[in-house]
Formats: sequence, structure tokens, C-alpha cells
Amino acid sequence: MFWQRQHSEQLRAAFEWLSGIVHEADVILVQKEGRDDFFRFKFPLHYGDMPRCVRKPDTPPTFTIYSPGVNSFPHLPWVCVFSSPELEIFENTERTTGHTPIRYGLSQEERALALHIAREVLEQFLGTDRRLPFSYFSKLPGRFHLRTDVCVALWTDGVLRGSAIAGRQSLGFDIADAVIRAARDRRFKPLSQEDLAHTRIQITVMNTPRIPLSKGELDAETIYFNKGYALVSKEGAGWLLPEIFNVKRFERLSDFLDVLAKEKAGLSVFSPHASRVEVFEVEDFIDGEEFSIPLKLHGPVVELFSANALSRGFRDAADWLVSLQEPDGNIPPIVNPFTGRQTQVDAARLAFSASALAEFGKAVGDDRYLASARSALRFLERFFLPDAGLAGIYSGQLALSLGADSLAEAAASRVLEQSMTSNGDPIAHAQAATLFAMLAGQNKKFVHAAEQYAESACMRFNAERAGGRPVSLALYAELAHTYAKVFEATGVARYADVAKDVEQWLLARQLRDGSFPATSRGGTPYVRGTGKVFEVLAARLGCGRDAVLAAARWLLNLQYDRANTFFVAVPVRERILGGFRHDYGNPEAWIDAAAHFILGGARCMLLER
Repeated sequence: MFWQRQHSEQLRAAFEWLSGIVHEADVILVQKEGRDDFFRFKFPLHYGDMPRCVRKPDTPPTFTIYSPGVNSFPHLPWVCVFSSPELEIFENTERTTGHTPIRYGLSQEERALALHIAREVLEQFLGTDRRLPFSYFSKLPGRFHLRTDVCVALWTDGVLRGSAIAGRQSLGFDIADAVIRAARDRRFKPLSQEDLAHTRIQITVMNTPRIPLSKGELDAETIYFNKGYALVSKEGAGWLLPEIFNVKRFERLSDFLDVLAKEKAGLSVFSPHASRVEVFEVEDFIDGEEFSIPLKLHGPVVELFSANALSRGFRDAADWLVSLQEPDGNIPPIVNPFTGRQTQVDAARLAFSASALAEFGKAVGDDRYLASARSALRFLERFFLPDAGLAGIYSGQLALSLGADSLAEAAASRVLEQSMTSNGDPIAHAQAATLFAMLAGQNKKFVHAAEQYAESACMRFNAERAGGRPVSLALYAELAHTYAKVFEATGVARYADVAKDVEQWLLARQLRDGSFPATSRGGTPYVRGTGKVFEVLAARLGCGRDAVLAAARWLLNLQYDRANTFFVAVPVRERILGGFRHDYGNPEAWIDAAAHFILGGARCMLLER
């Protein structure tokens, strides 16, 4: 009872895991709420025993457990073995003897060997209906004899053909067991020997420790897309791994847990009182194209980045927008990679995306993108230009980008003719102010309008910040660009200060991986949100160059290329290459995600010249 009173369920689970692996000399440091506590286990030790709190020992700690935000990641010889917003666990790698634990991660050579084992097992099984002999596994390197749990998924021409979990033996045997079971997964058409040449193998190593979700995590309805989930109850157990997000979408954690309970654990309903949900780290990798080097995944997404990848990514995104364009100039706003279906029209997103294409075309000197933007403007002129809302505002910016100043002024004048209210759309007000400020040099009537609309959006921004509510980053990011443009138009120093304040507010919320959360209180990052912040900060690269590049790298990892479309059926694949996943849990490709990316790229290129 002492432990239940003094420690969270998550910390008790960490201690329980440690009881199965610690040595007598191990020291555990727990940092929580500004306090350092040291713990040691008493030997002889039994699994499930709890440690006792001790005075600060003379020897340094070998494990460190942090509560959220207490500290930054320590460097080698420390390795993170578990990380969540509730808890982070680090282990000193120098404490181990013998074979390196699998939880430290596999080398690229070991990943390649794991995939080679799986393919050899499949070739033997599909060709002869026999398994490889024991002698094959006995010759594997030592780490392949360590125990773990493994999942294998099979993707044939972008279609899932089987998935199975195996464990309780060794890494080598588990890979062999799981790949055969996946090939004969009764939920899917059985794999044939002829299929093997078109099948990419995905292996997921399921690591320990496994830490239960807290009530706060359950209430927050946030899914950790890069974690494995296990549900344990008296009636059954089940697992879901990040591969699920390439075959299904979930609106919230409760929907995800319902599937975990009903489809995987065999329960009639998910109950947090009768079930325990644990999360754990996974190491996920898949065959490269033509079965070349293994590709590592982060959640459902292949991690790919190289020094020259950004310039190629910008081009691919712009090319994708052009490839989607219809003969009349429209660009369908959303493409679903599961079905290939696309929505028909969204005037505001079309105008913004075409404006980004125009700016990118000017930055790289490629008339293909400018021609696409002109075609979109003709479509908008025909059907939507009279709109005084976002579609009209973005159309004005598009016209200005293409040198059609009279069209831009006409669009801006229509916006001025509508009555502005203080509770209007802050995005529309900020974008209108940006348009007015850009036109102020050629028509002074827009100067006051730029100031008025900017102040309207900023008042909403300051009120939301003062009110303590979660504030959307994407909703107000444009204010940094808006006020920079208003400063250029007026020379009033206060406007430059506001732009700097918004920039710093954004930068302070950047996450370790380079992305930006949905709100000031957190929330799952998504490409359009991080892309918007990237686009804005890129206009003033000096405000945080490293932060801008980190955001670009995060975005690039969610861009569809040939490696990252392993789960997309071949007929659909060509239609999404160059686009972006909406987020880790939603694979839909939205045109404004690509537009934010290329607009940020254009601004970076222009500033670096």
C-alpha cells in the first residue's frame, strides 16, 4: 500500500520492470517536481519487488527516470528506453555485460539480417511448405538469441497481405514464426511464391518496459502514433502497432482502444476499470525498394532525410500540385490514398496553393509552376473571384504574385467593402491585412486597412492568450508575417515588435522532433499546422534558422515518396507522390500542406540569395 500511496502507476510499472533486469550495484535516480530521489533494490530479488529509497550514493546512477519536462535527453553512454509526456526512462549502456540488450536498438546490419532471415524463411516455406532447420538459427549472431516479441507484416504491391505477432522464444525464431503466420493470416488472401518478388516485409520489434496509460492520458484522447499498445485484462490480451495507421483512421484514443479491445483482445467493450492499457517503444523497419537497404520507420512513416533532400522535396511537392491540376485550372483539395478518391473543389485552398506555386516558380525560375498558377487564377476569376472571404483574399494574393496588380486591388477593395467585426475569422483578417500591406506601396488607401485588420486579429490572439485557453498555432501564425509586412508599409516600430513577439511565441512551442503542436497546450502535430509555422518563420530565417530547418525536416518525413508509399496500392501510388500525409494518423494528402511547404521553401531560397 505504501507504493500505491507514494508513486504513480507509471512509476510502479517502471520499478516492476527494473526488478527483472537490475544488478545489485544499480542505482535508480527519480527526478520529479524539482526533487531527486535515489533507489536501490534489496537482494535476493524477486520479480515485482519494489526498491527502497536511499541517501545519495557514492556511485553514479545507472537508470534515470524523469517526469515531463524536467530535463533534456542526456548524451551517450545513456540511451532512452521509454519516452512519453508522462515519463522518460534512461539507461546507462555501460552497466551491461554480455550481449547488448535489444531495447538499445538494432544496428543497420542487424536490421538487414532480420529482413534476410524473414525472406529466407518465406522462400523455404512458400516453395516447400517446410521451415528452416534449427541449425540455421543456431548460427545467428548472439543478439538474435535474446528474447523479445516481434510482429511481421507483409505488403504486396501496396496491399496488406498478412500480419502476425510471435514471442517468448528468441529474436531469430520469433521472426521466422511471425513471418510464416503472417503469410497464412486467415484474414487475408494467402501469400504465394509468385507474390514474394512484389512483397515488402515489415518487422516490428516490441520492446520493454511497458508502461500503463494514466487517467490523464486516457482523458486527453491523444494517440501516440510511434508507440505500441497492449491491452491486458482477465478475459484476454491484444496488441496494436503503428502499422495500423496505414490501414485505418481513428478520430480519438477511445475509438482506437475500442478496436484494440474488440478486435484484438476479444472483449465486448473497452473498460478502463477492467483493462490495463500499456504503451511501449517499438523498433520498426521495412524492406527498401527492390529489397535494398532496410528503411527505419517512425510510427507509420519511413524516416528519410539527407542534406540534399529538402530541395528535392520542394520540387516534388510543387510537381505534385501541378500533376493534380485539371484542364480547367482547378486542383482537387484532398486525395485519399486508401481509395484514390479526391474531393472536388475548395476555392480558398486552391487560391492559396496556386499563390504558393507562383512564389515557388519565381524563386526557382521555373515557368511550369507559374503557368499552373495562372491557370488556377483563370478558374478562380470565372467562378470565385467575387468572394470577399478567404477565397477572395487568397485570390488577391495570387494575382499580386503573378503581377496582375489590378486584379489584386479589385479583390482587396471587395474585402474592404464588407463590414468587419471584431469576432471575425482571425485567419481571414490576418491574410487580408497581409494583402493590404503588400498593396500599400502602390495605393495608400490600403495602409489604414492593413493596420485595422491586423489589430483585429491581434486582439483576438491576445485575448485567447490572456484567457488561458489552448491557442491554435496555425490560426495565429500568420500574424508574425502580417505585422512584418505592416511594419514595411508604415515604418512603425511597434509593428516590428509585435511580429517578433509572435515569432518567439511560436518558437517557444517547437517540439524536439522539429514539429509544432496543434495548440499552445499541446495536441498532435499535423503537416498543415507545422507547415504554416514553417512558412511564416521561413520569411524571417534569421529569427531561428535551426528551428526552421528542423521543422522542414519533420515535414519532409511525412512527404509521400516511393519509400513512404509501401502501403498504397499501385494504381493510386502515382497520384499522391510528392504530397504529404495530413499527420501520422491520417494519410490523406491535402494540397495546402504542400503549399505551405513550398512557400516556406521559396522564402528560404530568396533570403539565402
